[in-house]
Amino acid sequence: MTLDEIIEELSGKGKEKNLNATKVVIREGEQLSDISKEVAKSTKYSAEDFMAKVQDSGFIELLVQKYP
Repeated sequence: MTLDEIIEELSGKGKEKNLNATKVVIREGEQLSDISKEVAKSTKYSAEDFMAKVQDSGFIELLVQKYP
């Protein structure tokens, strides 16, 4: 792979973009309560929904299994 091909791949040129994707900035040292506020500002999910999901042990176990 050439350098130009690598740059093109990393920049996403020529690829269909996911219109549902959004970015949430998580700063080092932030607490979950702060992150939940950022999620609420940037997505359709409320801070309460986010907190419920990240504290759901079944969801966490699913992630551990999927991403060992």
